[in-house]
Amino acid sequence: MRKTFISATVLILLNFSVAIPQENTVNKNTTFCYNCIEHPSSMQIDELQNSNDAPDLYLYPYNLHLKKDSTSSEPLVIKDKYGNIVPGTIYFGGYSNDLISISADGYVTGLREEQSNEIGTWVFASIDGQSVSNRCVVRVLSSNYNLQYIADTSANTILYYPESINGENIEPYVLQYEMSTVHEYIYQIQAALMDLVPFGGNKQILEVDFGETEQQRVCGISGNPVRLGWNIQGNPWQNCFLVPFTPPRSPQWFIITHEIGHNFTLASNIFYTGLSSFYYSEGIASSIGLECYEKILARPEEFTLQSATRNTILGQMNLYKNNFQQAFNTWQNNGSNFSSLSPDIVDGIYFHYKADYSGNFTERFYTPLQMRFFDELISILNLITSNGENGKHTFFAALISAAVKEDLSQEFITSYNYPIIQSLFDDAYTILSNIMDVNVAVGESEDNLPNDFVINQNYPNPFNPTTTISYSIPIASQVQISIYNTLGQIISTLIDKYQSAGYYETTFDASNLSSGVYFYSLKAEEHFSVNKMILLK
Repeated sequence: MRKTFISATVLILLNFSVAIPQENTVNKNTTFCYNCIEHPSSMQIDELQNSNDAPDLYLYPYNLHLKKDSTSSEPLVIKDKYGNIVPGTIYFGGYSNDLISISADGYVTGLREEQSNEIGTWVFASIDGQSVSNRCVVRVLSSNYNLQYIADTSANTILYYPESINGENIEPYVLQYEMSTVHEYIYQIQAALMDLVPFGGNKQILEVDFGETEQQRVCGISGNPVRLGWNIQGNPWQNCFLVPFTPPRSPQWFIITHEIGHNFTLASNIFYTGLSSFYYSEGIASSIGLECYEKILARPEEFTLQSATRNTILGQMNLYKNNFQQAFNTWQNNGSNFSSLSPDIVDGIYFHYKADYSGNFTERFYTPLQMRFFDELISILNLITSNGENGKHTFFAALISAAVKEDLSQEFITSYNYPIIQSLFDDAYTILSNIMDVNVAVGESEDNLPNDFVINQNYPNPFNPTTTISYSIPIASQVQISIYNTLGQIISTLIDKYQSAGYYETTFDASNLSSGVYFYSLKAEEHFSVNKMILLK
């Protein structure tokens, strides 16, 4: 173990068996197209967004931290899985050209300092018509990035992490770094960072704002509160955590830290419609989220919430319930058969148990909500594990049944030839139904209405092929939700109608679009706002 200083590329990095040469020289056969960087043509944008990712190629470095008028110490290059620079014609695009510029030899310069609520820019790249499998994140801040960190090396893994977070020594969290457990440590570090004890009710568990400090800006969380509800996640725009898997695996920008229900694979994309990953990839996490909402609202003496926060929770609860029911109806009406389920589901349940049943998060919040289900959930876990694929299929059917509050076991068996273990289904359905039982209704009173026009970050993001966009309007308005390409052209209008004040969401299906950066906007009354999203296929 060694202690040193890093120019804050990231605070957590995992490298997997790839030799990256130390020299920063660009191969003499590599050429760069720089007109297309700042002013790309339609053909060049098509190259970036329509070409298939080259899984064995990646853009290096993974991210850059610059100051205004400073230039990167190494150029942007494309490497193969062995760490060798790949020759060819490189196209860059997708980034904010008022924030950074890229020189003819591949070096990046910061043009201005980010505003407090900005979170850098991403650089997309392709070489000879093939998009690489990752994006470089560039931040331009005022800090020198001399944040102290610890580096542990074992076999083909290097783990970087800060010495402490908010004064808490986190070294014990990362004394081991086997691949099977590293996400658990990342979860614990995030839990320490977030400090989930409600801050006098003003910054309670659903939103934590860290304020304006240089370290928080480096991590990308100043002006960007961390929220807990449908998930806690990490990416290079939202905090310090990044897992840039090297080829042939794409960089894992998102670190999802509540892994129950993770990675179901279905035969038909129809099931994605209206689903927004609530069942198969975030199923139980969402059910726990529902119970969290219910308990927070039912315990005002412990969770003293401001009215705006309470309204946010009520609105989110309504979205959850609607999504569950709408997703089930879409699946049922379509009549699609299901395919196999990923084995990650069992590993995910085990992870959730290990990560959440220890540490501050459990003691302060999770335990009061789940303790009465703990023994039953562990029993279900053991049964799922011992019954192989049929156990996982049964669990999935029970999860969907609980979500829509209807025993669907016979429908799964007769209509979809689903392998159901009835006794396991009955137990799982009962327990999951209890967890998901939400008794707090969203009222129509004025107190429950939003205060501002807001269009939230889509989730999931990056996405493939569907994502959910939620928004709120404080007064009845003619509302338009539109999707744009990087040329500013409207390619889809999701909503164009008069809506009453309230909380809404819509689903965007990009099945017919190419990978790349897209934008979505909310237009209502005098309000107009735009967010960015990324489609990765």
